[in-house]
Parts: sequence; C-alpha cells; structure tokens
Amino acid sequence: MSQAITAAINGDVLEVHPGVYTFANDTIQSDMVSLTIRGAGPPEAIVFSAVQPLQLLVENVLLQNVTFMGGVEVRKNATLDNVVVNSTAHDDRVGIHVIATTLTTQSTVTVFSGTAGDSQLTGNAMQLGLGGHVVANGPLVLHTQGSNHHILFAARNRVP
Repeated sequence: MSQAITAAINGDVLEVHPGVYTFANDTIQSDMVSLTIRGAGPPEAIVFSAVQPLQLLVENVLLQNVTFMGGVEVRKNATLDNVVVNSTAHDDRVGIHVIATTLTTQSTVTVFSGTAGDSQLTGNAMQLGLGGHVVANGPLVLHTQGSNHHILFAARNRVP
C-alpha cells in the first residue's frame, strides 16, 4: 500500500523507511533552501511512484538510497546518491530530464528508460535541455530500451 507524501515535507532531512510512497501532484516542492530525502535501506526497498515524471522543484535537493518509478525532471540543482530511476513502465518516458540546471551524481546512479516510442525525444535514459549539466562524481549507468539514446543533448544554435 502506498503512503502519500505531501507538502508536509517541512524538515531539512526526511528519513524514509522501506515502502512505496507517492507524492501529491507528482512534485517535490518547498520554500526551503535545501531538502534531503534519505532512504534507510537499499534503493530497491524505498520506492517513490509517480504517475508523471517527478518534478524536483526544491533548490539543492539531495536524494539518497531511493528508487524513483516514472522518471524524474530536475528543475533545480539536485544531487543523486545511490539512486535508481526506472521509467520502463512508460513507453514514452525519459528517465531523467535535466532542465536548465545541474544534476550531480554521487556513488552509483542507475537509469532505466522506457521504450523508444514514436519520437526521438522520448524513451531516452537521460535528456539534457538547454542549460542542463551533469557532474558525475560516481558511476552513472544508463540503460535505454529500444533504439533511442542513452543521453539526448538539446539542439544548439550554431553561429557561422
């Protein structure tokens, strides 16, 4: 049975025990400067389930020892440490989409993407939007189902 986590996230550190959790509106957002979600166990024991890609709207969020089902959108600076992101249940889902910010990885981060879908924009393990950066301080393991990309980079305008 899922346990709902809502806007009641109001501490600096949220310790999460094994189980399956959902988020209200599929977002993690807060007025805080930083937020840590630390799983008390291996990543596969702590599962966050989201119908849509989970939007990380907290500045300087640290996610540690957890699994995210359904994909993740990184919209503020975020660090993933010993995290699994799995969007294979969704044919057109990008595993991690980094949007105009920086994603930092520690320890091992493993991403499983959905299948290819109808567009090259879908089904990628990781997608970097304009201004999106990844700093990998540990192994970053990307698995792509189908024929799409491990990493899709945003198109850049070329200056002649």
